[in-house]
Amino acid sequence: MKAFFLIFMFCNIIISISHASMPVEVTITGCVKDGVFVSSETDYGTHKVKKDYKMKVMDSNTKTLMDIKAYNKKEIRLRGYLLPGDLFFVDKNSIQVIGNCNILSLEEQEKLAKELFTQMSKADKNDTDVFIRLYTRVINECPDTEKAQEAYWRLSNLYLQAFDKPDYEKIASLLEEAVRRYPNTPATPHYKQRLLRAYEETKQWKKAVGLYEEALKTNPEILSDPDNAATMISYAEALFGSGNKQKALMILNKVVGFGNKIEDWLLEVAKEKIRYISEGKENSKSKP
Repeated sequence: MKAFFLIFMFCNIIISISHASMPVEVTITGCVKDGVFVSSETDYGTHKVKKDYKMKVMDSNTKTLMDIKAYNKKEIRLRGYLLPGDLFFVDKNSIQVIGNCNILSLEEQEKLAKELFTQMSKADKNDTDVFIRLYTRVINECPDTEKAQEAYWRLSNLYLQAFDKPDYEKIASLLEEAVRRYPNTPATPHYKQRLLRAYEETKQWKKAVGLYEEALKTNPEILSDPDNAATMISYAEALFGSGNKQKALMILNKVVGFGNKIEDWLLEVAKEKIRYISEGKENSKSKP
């Protein structure tokens, strides 16, 4: 009986060790300092751990240590498989640059952000260059503060309103970075809404479709509610621009099917776009 018990315990230990050694799929965010990746957050899917670890980033294809010196002083996000010994196997093509590394403590960031906003409060309201420079400093040097999230939004306002024509290219680039850095904050929906407009204005139709379809995953009822007719028309416009003519027509026909449940002008817009697409005027570089 004793021998059976010892064998049972030994088997359990072996099983535990084998499970502990199994690779775990994770997403890790951190900074590259002197060619070494130092994690700041590890996302296991079910929970996140915020702690600094020096990680050995391994190339999942060659199974060798990856040279990441090109990302020095950059905050990056990687997805791959974590093994014991802090060995992290990733595909080098999956590396996503978030921004510049944070080298200040949160307390120091908060203090600096406050100082920079104070400088802006005293600056000439028409000195756009000063505001761009200071907002950019908040974004780069104080990324862990709420002021940084505010700075992204205010800087996008400048690119939208401070020039003769809105600079939608810069707005798109700026807010793409904001969404990467802050994927789940109260500000994120506002970033995405303006980013969508920037994609549409710059005719980046595939990216626009991506944002529409992301919203539809959580709110599929959008496509059956007459109150969303205008959104549906814009979605169809993006679909057509990206080359998906059939789906664009399907959405527009749904809008027409709402009949008197929507305003007359929306009904006419939808019908006009159906005529335009049906004539075969496909051009991914222009709006229908």
